[in-house]
Amino acid sequence: MIHYESYNTLKRKEQNGDVNAGLELELRKLFRTDFGLRGINEEIICCQSESMFLSLPTSIHEINLLYKDMEIGDEAYRDNVIIDNYHSATIEGARTTVENVINAMKSTPKTKDDAMVVNSIKAFNYAMDIKPSINNLQTIWETVVEGVCENEGQRGEKYRKGMVTVRTETEIIHTPEIPEKIEERLNNLYAFLELSKLDDILKAIVFHFYFVYIHPYPDGNGRTSRIMMSSILKNAGYGKVGAMPISRCINDNLNGYYRTLKESEEVQIDGGKKYLDITPFIVYMLNILEQSIISAKASQHRLSEFESRVLIKMKKSSSSEISILKFAKIFGVTDIYAKEILDGLVEKGYLARYNGKPTIYKLIV
Repeated sequence: MIHYESYNTLKRKEQNGDVNAGLELELRKLFRTDFGLRGINEEIICCQSESMFLSLPTSIHEINLLYKDMEIGDEAYRDNVIIDNYHSATIEGARTTVENVINAMKSTPKTKDDAMVVNSIKAFNYAMDIKPSINNLQTIWETVVEGVCENEGQRGEKYRKGMVTVRTETEIIHTPEIPEKIEERLNNLYAFLELSKLDDILKAIVFHFYFVYIHPYPDGNGRTSRIMMSSILKNAGYGKVGAMPISRCINDNLNGYYRTLKESEEVQIDGGKKYLDITPFIVYMLNILEQSIISAKASQHRLSEFESRVLIKMKKSSSSEISILKFAKIFGVTDIYAKEILDGLVEKGYLARYNGKPTIYKLIV
């Protein structure tokens, strides 16, 4: 997973005499992209130049190549919608099982936790069939929290009427926008979505961040933001996004999710202006999208995620063959484990083995 060092991390390094950290900070000032969105204290919400996200190892280009090659059946799609919304609700505190959720979908949810997941599934399916707009946002959110809304006392006519906080189990990581500013911020967000010339993947990620950042509702903001990101991608041509376990991949690296949200709120002052550079969160989400596609492919072809990564890396390589020693070096594993993985892919019909000194494995699919 690619890691992007935060502003505060580089600042500390610079203060400790790291010249390269200081140069990196100066360089980043030259390549800011202003989204036209503003922070709680009118900071300029920005990221590094779009070209950066086209050249990273986990780049928009690589994600598009992986996505183009993704073949998903209807059953796998339906299964993932259930499992991924289960994980999305789990991130927000739901404690149930997929089996309980499936049973609840056939009748009436017996617990609040089951209802959280079932609601998310309903909202997700609705969002996949519509064009994202501020006019249908309320329907999506109301579906998410139907009968399970926490902080009900903060519920206003449309948005929240009081203050809430975003917290992990151990700390408060964000205090969002005041209620009086929410409608203005949301209107600006949807204007950005409609008018921005950024790549659609970047727009979906920026939407996700800013929605969580302003936290327009008393509850259900995280679930709604993840549904909306998928809806934006679906409407941008990523019709198989429902088969990508995005929330599960976030849940598997939840510390990174909260860490990069927090890092993206580090205020940078330059020339009398304040900036929030959300590049840490964008880089994190690009990694998540790549991982979700790899997971979807692995599930479809009954491979482990590691096996799927191996095949993808071999397809990207200029050479479609590899030896045990080379495999072990590239993936940082022992020779014995490398042979086990490669032989397993031979048995599954993905590689051909040519015995010799050394033994060579060639990609055949």
